[in-house]
Amino acid sequence: MPDEPQQLLDLIATSNQGALAAVTRAGYLHLTNVLYVWDSAERTARVSTTADRVKGRILRRDPYAALHVAGPHFWSYAVAECDAETSDIATTPGDEVCQELLAMAKAIRGEVDEAAAFKRMVDERRLVVRLRVRRVYGVLLEGLRRSPRQTTKRLETGMMTARFAPRPALCRNPTQTWVRAARGIRVPASMRPALCGREGQAAPAYLNCGLPSSSGVWR
Repeated sequence: MPDEPQQLLDLIATSNQGALAAVTRAGYLHLTNVLYVWDSAERTARVSTTADRVKGRILRRDPYAALHVAGPHFWSYAVAECDAETSDIATTPGDEVCQELLAMAKAIRGEVDEAAAFKRMVDERRLVVRLRVRRVYGVLLEGLRRSPRQTTKRLETGMMTARFAPRPALCRNPTQTWVRAARGIRVPASMRPALCGREGQAAPAYLNCGLPSSSGVWR
């Protein structure tokens, strides 16, 4: 897709751990940590589960999911909105579903005892959830710097476009206990020298997650 931020897909591709979100009948999100195998060509993450587990039951009924993948620090993550497709349940050792699950197990753990793995798959009524990515968004920071001129790479792909923009914000008086450099974010006083520099300087853009006011001042 044109202008798609490949960096977010690269983050998903370089990991195999994420948080899978699905929607219950009551409308609440069901979240669970998962291991996945990424297929870059198909833009698909494969997850192993069982027919009796909550995420398996939900996604067989309502095939909409999101996969959150964390980066190396808090301000680095990707979220993939996905259409979920579930395979048949493994019923015979070595059947097509077992073979797909075996390939996933080898990708995550290396070599496994195939006979024992096939038996376990059938006994546990395992299946494959294929998460086909439709949209990806998130935030990536190259690193936390002391320069107030640092810019944030905020990548949003609602229309599959990438936006790179600094967001200036002014620090409060450094004698106060907290510095409010962005709406909803409080920075401990002990971090002020590294984050804000001198009083009145623009705070680093990675602190600012607010929206501009009508006067155009970020706060």
